[in-house]
This record gives sequence, C-alpha cells and structure tokens, in this order.
Amino acid sequence: MERALSFIKGVTEYEALSGADICIEAVFEDMKVKKDVFTRLDAVCAPHAILASNTSSLNVDAIAEVTARPQSFIGTHSSAPPMS
Repeated sequence: MERALSFIKGVTEYEALSGADICIEAVFEDMKVKKDVFTRLDAVCAPHAILASNTSSLNVDAIAEVTARPQSFIGTHSSAPPMS
C-alpha cells in the first residue's frame, strides 16, 4: 500500500504536472472555471496524459473541446460526504 500511495502526489503549480499520466480536476461546478483549468492543463501535460473532470452536472464534451486531446478526456464523479 505504501508503494502505491507513493505514486500519488498533490501539487499547486500547473507546471509540476508535466510528467503526470493522469490529472483529475475537482474545482467547483462552473463551466468557465473548468474550461480555464483544462486549457492550462492541456498546455503543460504530456501528450499521453489523460485529463479527467470530476463533474456531476456539466457537459463533459463541452469541457473537452478546449483541449487538443478530447479523445483522452474523461468525466468522473465522486460523491461528497454530507455536511453536518
């Protein structure tokens, strides 16, 4: 488990993602914000990288359109725990 977890890394600068095999975005549900994030990711990520959006309500194809790799773009959805 420790070895597997060692491959997961959080970063705060887009440039640090240049060697990633997959990038999963989890910003709030705003099309403009998501498109901005993926425009930036597309510019710095390796050509083989998979770009993933954690969206629950936005059109994944519309988000993928801002990239040069819509064929390598996927949508995911994670449920947030209930707020108390």
